[in-house]
Amino acid sequence: MRVSDKGLAFIADHEGVVTRAYRDVAGVWTIGIGHTAAAGAPKPRAGMTITRAEAFAILARDLPRYERRVAAALTAIGQRAFDGAVSFDFNTGAVHRASWV
Repeated sequence: MRVSDKGLAFIADHEGVVTRAYRDVAGVWTIGIGHTAAAGAPKPRAGMTITRAEAFAILARDLPRYERRVAAALTAIGQRAFDGAVSFDFNTGAVHRASWV
């Protein structure tokens, strides 16, 4: 299962689309739609900028990891629940520990 277009829009709205690298509340360099170096390339750094289209392309590369984790943790769920669970795991990395799973 893959995140729907509505799910992508929700994640982008929730995270925000930021085209200039910044340090998040934990001090981690972040860019685009919640992208950090922990997710892979590109590695956000001071002064780095990207376009809005690049932010969505990076998100598309980041999401399969979370889609797989949610699919493994939850079976036989609808699209909306899947989208929400991927958003949750994207933000927390904790779908496998969540009591609601």
